[in-house]
Amino acid sequence: MVTFHSKRVTFLFIGAVSLYLSGSVAIAASDDEGDDSSSYYCEDPNTSPSKLAPGFHKICPETTEETLGQPICGDGSNFSFSFTSPSQRKANSNKIIIEFQGGGACWDDNSCNQAGDRLSYPEAFDNFLGLSCSAAQYGSGGNFDGYPINFLCDTTIGETDLSTYNYILVPYCTQDVHLGDSEAEYEEGSVVYHHGAHNMNSVLQWVYKHFPNPSHILLTGCSAGGSPLPVVYDLMYHHYNSFLKGGPGRSVNINTLMDSAVYLTPTYFINNGMTNWNVNTILSQTRFDFDQEASVQYSTRMWEHVLKRGSNKDKWGFLSHTTDNVSLAYWQAMGAGYYGNDDQNGDGEGGNDCDSWYSDMDASLSSVQSVAKNADTFWIDGGGHCSLGLYYGLQEDGFDEWAGEIVKEQTLPLSKRSNESVPMFLMSLAVGAAVMFGALISKVKTRTTGAIDEGRDNTLLHNGDADSYVGGKQRSAIVVQKVAQVLSPLAPLGAKFQNCPVTTFYYLVSTIYFVCMLLNGGITHPLNNPSLGPSATDMSKFGINNPTLIVDQKQTIRLFVSGFLSSGLLTFAMVTICVFKVMRHTERAFDFFPGFVFASGCIMVGSNLVYTCFGNGASCGSLAFVLGMNVLSMRLKSGAPMGTELQELNRPICTTIFFTLWGVTLFPFNSWIMILAAMVIGALVPLAITPGKGKSDGNDGDSLAASGGAGTESLTMANTFSSSQKLYLKKIATVVGAVFFLVYILILSGLPNPNPLYKYPYLTGCKMMYTTDVGSIANNFGGRRLENDGGDFDFDNLCAQFCVPHLIERPFYFGLKKYADYAANQGGDVDYSVDYGLCEDGGYSEHIADQTFEYMGYQLDLEVYDTDNQND
Repeated sequence: MVTFHSKRVTFLFIGAVSLYLSGSVAIAASDDEGDDSSSYYCEDPNTSPSKLAPGFHKICPETTEETLGQPICGDGSNFSFSFTSPSQRKANSNKIIIEFQGGGACWDDNSCNQAGDRLSYPEAFDNFLGLSCSAAQYGSGGNFDGYPINFLCDTTIGETDLSTYNYILVPYCTQDVHLGDSEAEYEEGSVVYHHGAHNMNSVLQWVYKHFPNPSHILLTGCSAGGSPLPVVYDLMYHHYNSFLKGGPGRSVNINTLMDSAVYLTPTYFINNGMTNWNVNTILSQTRFDFDQEASVQYSTRMWEHVLKRGSNKDKWGFLSHTTDNVSLAYWQAMGAGYYGNDDQNGDGEGGNDCDSWYSDMDASLSSVQSVAKNADTFWIDGGGHCSLGLYYGLQEDGFDEWAGEIVKEQTLPLSKRSNESVPMFLMSLAVGAAVMFGALISKVKTRTTGAIDEGRDNTLLHNGDADSYVGGKQRSAIVVQKVAQVLSPLAPLGAKFQNCPVTTFYYLVSTIYFVCMLLNGGITHPLNNPSLGPSATDMSKFGINNPTLIVDQKQTIRLFVSGFLSSGLLTFAMVTICVFKVMRHTERAFDFFPGFVFASGCIMVGSNLVYTCFGNGASCGSLAFVLGMNVLSMRLKSGAPMGTELQELNRPICTTIFFTLWGVTLFPFNSWIMILAAMVIGALVPLAITPGKGKSDGNDGDSLAASGGAGTESLTMANTFSSSQKLYLKKIATVVGAVFFLVYILILSGLPNPNPLYKYPYLTGCKMMYTTDVGSIANNFGGRRLENDGGDFDFDNLCAQFCVPHLIERPFYFGLKKYADYAANQGGDVDYSVDYGLCEDGGYSEHIADQTFEYMGYQLDLEVYDTDNQND
């Protein structure tokens, strides 16, 4: 443990970390309502969520001339909604929670006069701007605008950790259960903008734009926020699961949980109140005919209509109390019992008391459950209503288990959205394969002599070896020639690359895929990726080798994809240099397609298998692959037969050493284990692919005679191979394939034991450290604020952890150690320390809050833990 004393830390990163810690603790210590200067700040709706630091942001949608394109609150003020992404550790773009706020309804002079204070944007939401979900939860003390609340984005329900979800909170300020499209004048000069459908539509359009490829969506809402959820589900289901967007079959799982929704709709309200909202505009988009279905059973018929149009694999839940005075009051205000047929049974005996309300609710929900096996109800025995984040339900025994089955993401075998990079990789493979086959066909056309009857056909796999086509093998040669004729249109495409088809294939695939990755993930902060490429999270989407994900989650495709992946612009430049200066010349001189494919495959796959077995974290494979090919080139040159072009190759010793040292020291996503494995394999492979192995068949001299003998012209490797030597290569390839397959089986069996922490891709790009001297740091760097807001806050049981980028991790740690010696000699009254590991390692198991701070474009996550949560 490193400890030092100082009042002022001059090392930039140390200072930044300390300031971040003080801010995080101050948030937890105070009940501050936020900075007024940011209360009205709106993010540009066109800004990608990935560019926003984790923490609540206010999104202000734009007004358009399209239908439902005028988002606005009931009093005419601007509408906005809140968004926060998970912490960097849990960041993803595939999972979304959308929660609709409740808060009553109004439909005439009397009800809208009473609801006047609920027709404007609820400014209490601004108190959470900039705070993470957990910090908002902890800092709020479970209270929002006088009501108990729970933030779902800081909650685990059943087996589902909702803190990994992108969270969207939709405020309610139109008093039309989020479905209206009207401007109603209830009193002279007083206009209420029932634009709930506009607001809802603006939120959904933002989600469609910025989350085009989700795998799971959870919809929820309280009271009036629960009422529109069937409509929201239908709109989102048919957007994401349409044939054009989702392809054949369902591709997005959407689960819905309604909490105490305003559900019963008396006939009087249908005829005299709901029409003032003009819900037809939004309902028509679901193909529900409101005019025809307008009745006391409107909500039931609407829900059943949506269930028929949706998937029976999507789960639905309805939470309610057996006694709900709020819902009862609104039901009575809507005219319950005004007509004799307001009960759900339609027998004309309905009342408007509490028992009648419960009876009608139970009958209605039971009728839905009778026709939809994917819908269920949870009744809380007793009185109550609802609040934000399923608060009351989570206090009840049995609710967590029940709701866990509702919110859990369902497995979708046909989903093309499980890995959004797969189509890009397949496209890259297709382009590379087309050019490679074009090069091979062009090569065949150049070399073919037409002497099939003499048993000689220079095809793409044999390059002039007559022994392969004597006797009965002439038929195979004819088949191959016909295939070549079919693929002949590709010949012009690859004519310029006929001397290096494999190299061309590799470089095209890796280049196209790298460009796709850059366009998708951009370039992160250099501290996170010094090679100037995407973040660890974005590279994980594109298949970087991560042993934890391969072993624990069976993502074995990474063993292959990683070999084509460069970590950034600088490593891609290094790969390009090796490809053009070494690899293509090696293939041209080697000139033996099956042997070169075998060598390339051994280096690429073998190095990834070795890293998966012995490595931790994440590593791209392209730099390791080309460095392994460099070693292969040097070994081929040193062992080449006399007269072959391989003897003319250069030895890239300096380039290989320089790139290796540069890669393993400066670029964290290029593991020395993978690079070393690739080099070793590159040095061993020539033992199998160079001539002289296997027993001669007596025809070895034919190839020399065919080329005029040694010294007449440079020989190719293919011309120096006899049939028995090629058979030897096949045997070696079989043995190597069997060994690789055995290692693959061991990996699938879970024999390697990688660090489970790296299931979070973000953590592969940094090293976890923690400090238990939170109080000293906070008092030193935030003393004045803490004195004003929380001077009596107990820091003794707190621990804060953070992840330091690999590039500066060692300088940071040893810099502290060095500075500690100096600081100790200077004296001081501040004592704080940093060590490797997690707070949990020191017994701090209770997570309090986390917060992401941004400084000069760099984002740092701070997580605060307690020993026993006594600071509550």
